[in-house]
Amino acid sequence: MSDGLKAMIARRPLLAGALAALGIAVAGGVVYEAGLSGPSYPQTPYDDLLALLPDRVQAQVIGEAVVAANATFDVETTARQLRAHIGGKPLADVLAADMAADNITEVKGWVLPETMAQLCALAAAAA
Repeated sequence: MSDGLKAMIARRPLLAGALAALGIAVAGGVVYEAGLSGPSYPQTPYDDLLALLPDRVQAQVIGEAVVAANATFDVETTARQLRAHIGGKPLADVLAADMAADNITEVKGWVLPETMAQLCALAAAAA
């Protein structure tokens, strides 16, 4: 076998591996861009807060009750207060602190930490 043929044969696995990696990267990009990796929602100015919710659709149901019970609900004020209150902390820590401080609310039989009730109301208002 000649040296040129050996070099060509040795490059084939390298090229096949590189093309396979490129194909995987392209497929991953298509899945990400198409939103096939999870539910997608219309964009809102509050997506940084709404992304904290595990299920935005169920949060909207609760949020509608919260908004109905609060005649002075203002979406901009609520979003600003939530951003200040949550900061960069994990939501679980914020909710635990709400419960420890007895900062809870009851709406139509649901007993929730105040922060969660406000997040749900924001989800309902943003829908």
